[in-house]
Amino acid sequence: MGETARPLAGLDGDALLRAWERAGAIDPALRGAAVLSVALPDLPVAAERLPVGCRDTLLLALRVGTFGAPLTAVADCPACGEAAEVEADGAALLAALPAPDPVGEPPDPVEVDGWRVAFRLADTLDLAAAARCADAEEAAALLVQRCLGVVTRNDVPSAQEPPPDVLAAVSARMEQADPAADLRLRTTCPACGACWSAGLDVAEFLWVELAAAAVGLLLEVDALAARYGWAEREIVAMSPLRRRTYLDLS
Repeated sequence: MGETARPLAGLDGDALLRAWERAGAIDPALRGAAVLSVALPDLPVAAERLPVGCRDTLLLALRVGTFGAPLTAVADCPACGEAAEVEADGAALLAALPAPDPVGEPPDPVEVDGWRVAFRLADTLDLAAAARCADAEEAAALLVQRCLGVVTRNDVPSAQEPPPDVLAAVSARMEQADPAADLRLRTTCPACGACWSAGLDVAEFLWVELAAAAVGLLLEVDALAARYGWAEREIVAMSPLRRRTYLDLS
């Protein structure tokens, strides 16, 4: 087995606020990439152009480094509709994933019935475009279309769109080539006992936590600035423990 993913260094107070400010001002579908662009400014490719699985692995590593390994979420049971709490160990999830490679080799082309179709893995910009589609079927078709590369038929370049069965094969290969793009958590409904795999939207999960942490930090800044007259940068540079101690004293 190759190298596996590991937690990243967590966001400090200043980086957390910058990530929140940048991501909060744009299309929600782009937030995950925006957070990464702050946390990892030296990525070899733009964060929004990372394959989704690579992006989500990095986001999960950042989440574990910033907020810790335990993950707790709520998902609706597909059998009875009741809300079920989903818990997972983020560090264990990371250990089961390959180390992210922002500049990995492109996947092998799909070859079906004389068609040879090159493709790339979907990225954040592709997901943002798909999110504007009318339904899931249209979104899935658009993702494949956006990711198509050179197409040949019987070794001759073709401008014709491959038939549906070939496009379906490309879609299936895209999923196989980027398994981290669809992270799932096994859970059991406490109401009816049904077991299922709940999808984990890492970008949205991290954004909700990051936004709450940013607002909480700004509330601390407001309280300490009013009490002691300190500048925001001075308060944000303090450790969370020191800020809480000053708040308790006031």
